[in-house]
Amino acid sequence: MTLDADLNRVAGRVIKHMNDDHASSNRAFARFYAGLPATSAVMVGLDARGFVLDVSTAGGGVERGVLIPFDSPLAAASDVRKAAVRMHFAAFHGLGARYKLANGYYSGAARQVWAHIPATAFRTVVAAVAVGFVASYALRPTK
Repeated sequence: MTLDADLNRVAGRVIKHMNDDHASSNRAFARFYAGLPATSAVMVGLDARGFVLDVSTAGGGVERGVLIPFDSPLAAASDVRKAAVRMHFAAFHGLGARYKLANGYYSGAARQVWAHIPATAFRTVVAAVAVGFVASYALRPTK
């Protein structure tokens, strides 16, 4: 299967996921990689060259079919996720801390960490914190 055929097979799922769950990444891509004053960006396509966005700009216009080239060539459709993650971080870091703060970067990162902590690891952390509190209470100096 060619790369284009492989990407065509997964494009709908990738596009839906990026629009539903990573709208802030789409907007950051438009701002950082295309230099557009994006207020929103909707992914409308995906091919071997990169992501394709329709970008609403601060002036009220819409730029259609804006190509955001991948940061490196893809070997397979399975590389799209890794490229999107790399590009997400590059865009947000390139746009700076003020942009990150205003656009939910830090709260989004906290949600991702929380969502991906295995229950057993979470229980272990909670137990360790509880033991620490109990120990500090039990070992506190008395008068």
